[in-house]
Amino acid sequence: MPPSRIPELQPVLDGMIQGVLIFAPDGRLVSENRSARAVLAADLVVIRESGFGAAAFLLNQQLPDDALKLEDARQQALNGGKPVRMRAIRAGETQPVVVSVIEGPDGLLYTMLVFETTDWAPLNEALGNFGQELSNSVESARGHADLIQQVIDRLKPEEDAATLAKRITGFNRIIHTHMIRADRLLVMLERLTAVRTGTLRDQIRARRKRVDLPLLIEDLLEEINQVAIVDPDTDYGDVRSRIHVSVVDDLRAECSPVHLTRILQDILANAIMYSTPETAIHLVAQHKLAAVQIDVIDDGIGIRESEQDRVFAPFRRARQPQVISEFGYGLSLYLCKQEVEAMNGRIWFDSVENAGTTFSIVLPAAGSSSAKSEA
Repeated sequence: MPPSRIPELQPVLDGMIQGVLIFAPDGRLVSENRSARAVLAADLVVIRESGFGAAAFLLNQQLPDDALKLEDARQQALNGGKPVRMRAIRAGETQPVVVSVIEGPDGLLYTMLVFETTDWAPLNEALGNFGQELSNSVESARGHADLIQQVIDRLKPEEDAATLAKRITGFNRIIHTHMIRADRLLVMLERLTAVRTGTLRDQIRARRKRVDLPLLIEDLLEEINQVAIVDPDTDYGDVRSRIHVSVVDDLRAECSPVHLTRILQDILANAIMYSTPETAIHLVAQHKLAAVQIDVIDDGIGIRESEQDRVFAPFRRARQPQVISEFGYGLSLYLCKQEVEAMNGRIWFDSVENAGTTFSIVLPAAGSSSAKSEA
């Protein structure tokens, strides 16, 4: 689009949440919107003066050597005829950028950068809440430990061990619950930090290997009653016996076993919490062309159609009564999505309210071209 057409589009661009920069074929910046000014701040002054080359310098710095650079993203967008997503690192945090090449009415090719903005207000609020919750957990555990000590100190000579155990069991259960919640919270913060700082892909790259899925799933199920994947304040019964597994032999994926185990624990936890103890949960793993697909299927409460756009959003939980009544942060499925995609995979779900939900994950099969592209 020639610069003369920009004023017509400016109100539209200024109404966008995402930051937008448009460069002429000679590299000059011909348009910016209000969000771009907020996102780029002082860097925009340099880009105005020096154009696309300055944008490339600013967005490419701090990226690892093997990361996609702005010039290469533009070339890919030009060759492929579709937008290309890259990442920049600014102020220590990941900044997703979508690079497009568009043809203007004058027949010339313009470059458009769209900066995906994240509203960190919910995160900041959540971090404050998490800090308070962690403090409350520690304080509660300390208080109940003191009460246990007082019971021991005041034990009368005629009272036996059974009496003592009966008195302190309730206190111990409360401490146990708070410590599990605190541990889960710290793990979530660690995972969230990897997403925010752009180090998730590096973590996965360092841990990625050929994973024998039958063995990984077997280990996952052996530990499922020992690992607190659901909140201990609710009795979910014998969790292990509810999970029915069907895994194809010789099924191998190229992924990080640590991350995949966490992802499956989170998805299974949701299936357990939002279905009745009498119903089965099916975990199915099979070949899918040059990939492997893992499905977790439950016959639970399902997800309302009006709530389905919230499922992978951070810090947002469905508003169904059965969901609200369960303890949670509204973060696990957001983290799962980020981690699956960082392993060059895909995650989605199909759900019908009051009929059940199926979460599906597709990951590169070991030795596939998509796995090699991430090597």
